Amino acid sequence: NYDGARPCDYSWVKALSDECREANTTFAFFGIGNDFVKDGKHYHLDSNMQKLMAYKSNFSFKGREFHYNLHDSLGFPIRQEDMYVPYFSKHCDNCPMRITCNGCSRCGKCKYI
Repeated sequence: NYDGARPCDYSWVKALSDECREANTTFAFFGIGNDFVKDGKHYHLDSNMQKLMAYKSNFSFKGREFHYNLHDSLGFPIRQEDMYVPYFSKHCDNCPMRITCNGCSRCGKCKYI
């Protein structure tokens, strides 16, 4: 994702995505890079377009859920009502990173809330 980086090949990413779907394992495709190759043709894209094209590729896949038994520093289970609840703004709807994102903590630093 920088000048001099190796090209990102469409068929390679598709094969990884297909393999993860078959294994029901999450695969997150965030950006196609600034040198993208599809059907032998090279595309040079800016960073905003890289994220958009990754999202539109539909390669990302949410696999099986993970469940954790979390405990505090004294070893007591953390109650469900004390767990962090993620927040996602409308800006997050088309974000390719959402599939693995922990959401927003509403710290006030984000321009998208």
